[in-house]
Order: sequence, then C-alpha cells, then structure tokens
Amino acid sequence: MGVVVKKSSSVVVRPSELVMTDNTAIKLSSFDKGLKGSDHIVVRADNGEVHIQCTGEGVEFVEASVDCALKVANLLEPLPAARAVLDELALYYPAEGCYAPTNPLMMMQVTEFSCGGFVVGVTWNHGTTDGCGMAQFLQAVGKIARGQPAPSVVPIRWDDALPSLPSSIIEMQQLRVSLEPLDLACLDINPVKRDQPHQGWIPGSPCTMFEVVAAVLWRCRTRATMSKPESPVVLWFAANVRKHVGAKEGYYGNGSTGQLVMAASGMVTNGDIMDLIKMIKQAKDRIPDKFTRGWSC
Repeated sequence: MGVVVKKSSSVVVRPSELVMTDNTAIKLSSFDKGLKGSDHIVVRADNGEVHIQCTGEGVEFVEASVDCALKVANLLEPLPAARAVLDELALYYPAEGCYAPTNPLMMMQVTEFSCGGFVVGVTWNHGTTDGCGMAQFLQAVGKIARGQPAPSVVPIRWDDALPSLPSSIIEMQQLRVSLEPLDLACLDINPVKRDQPHQGWIPGSPCTMFEVVAAVLWRCRTRATMSKPESPVVLWFAANVRKHVGAKEGYYGNGSTGQLVMAASGMVTNGDIMDLIKMIKQAKDRIPDKFTRGWSC
C-alpha cells in the first residue's frame, strides 16, 4: 500500500502583530529583472524602475501530513518510491503557473510525518529571489522560529552596490527561465569521480558533483543532437556571483548569472569526460573576470 499524503486548502497566514508597511516599495536589481515573472509581481514607478510592493498581507500557507515516518520515506534517496512521495509533497502554483498576476509571491507548506518530524517546502516567483537567496531567507526564518530574537545575519532585500547587468545578459537569463524543465534519470557519477586520481587531475582540486553531472548531460545531449563533428556546441549554466559583485552579507535577492562553455561537437561526444569537466571548471574560474574586465559570455 502506498504512502498517503493529505493537504489542506491554502490559507493566507497574516502577521501575528499589526505591521505598518505604508505600502513601502522595494526596488529590484537588474539580476531580478532578468527573470521571468518580475513584470507580474511589481509596480512600476514613474521613472520606469521596478519594485515589489510591501502590503503586509501575509504568506499563503498549506498544511500537509503523511502517514509514515520521515525515516521510512527516504526522501533524499534516488528511489522510485521516494520520488513518488516527493511528487505528492511538491507545492505548486495553480495550472497557469507561478507568473500569473493573481498568484502570491511565495507559498509555504509544512508537512508533518507520523513520527513527529516535519518538512518545510516553499515555491516562489523567481523574480523575487533565486535558490541561494531563498535558502538564506529560510535560514533566517528558522532561527526566529527556534526562539532567537533575531537572525545572526539580517536579511537584506535591496543592495544598491550591485552592478547593472547588460541587456544581452538579461535577455539570456529570460530565455533560460522560459525553458521547460525535464525529468532526468538518476546518474551514477561515482565511477567518474573515482577515476580522477588516474586522469592527471590537478592535486587538491577534485571535481564537484555539479561538474560531473553537467559534463555527462552535455555529452548525452550532444550525442543526441549532433549533426557535424566540427559544429560548435554550447553548455550554459547558472552561477552564484554574490561574492564576485560585492553583495552585502544578508542579501537574499537574485544574485546569479550565466556562463558559457563551447567546444566542437565531435570533441564533446568522443573526447575524454575528464576534459569536459576541466573545461567546465575553467569556465567557472573565469566568472570573476566578467566583473573586472567587462561583460562577455
């Protein structure tokens, strides 16, 4: 018998105390403007700048329960049963998607398991923050929930020190978030990581899980679509650039941009997988150059 997941209808949880917001407007940076949905979550000032309107209305909340223990669910294991539970637990916006003008900026769900353990899930409009920013924001919320009077790092939504992104970069980011995500099979990357010491790898510079997965997917995609071995093929990936642009500690808005890796199709499909990983690592190392030598991909 499968796991049973029950969910309540969403309700708006308002602040426990009256919040005087006077309709404060928080400006969005160019990192935010490059993401789909920013035009639906904001008001526009007379000078054309984009803002989030603070109304103090609260957060949309869903309560859920699962009839098994958290340990039994094995949510982090790459197993079909765990994936099925995650699909049931996932919190989604209505069918029209998270960028509809009537949808909230963020929805939160707390799921309680039979053992007393619980999981907190959120979904949000990408125009407000990225994954790194949301993780930082939730850490601050968690510390307050545990009784701390204030988080150790105060959340900051607007950072006037952030640079302005060129229009070409903004357009590329808008294209990225317009792509539909695909279900991916589980990849066993352990053999690749075990081979590192035998492939002339740079001492003290092991590859990361991201680099291995990106290299394998790049190769698989190229093999499936390659027309001519000499044709160029591009890998594009997002990168957290907060430390490179001097973002303030606590900044939880969008802080990511993209990086490109280019190679001939024949090299990607038939070359050594370690060479692809090295190319990805080198591309990551070049990210700071965007902010010191001018913008380019």
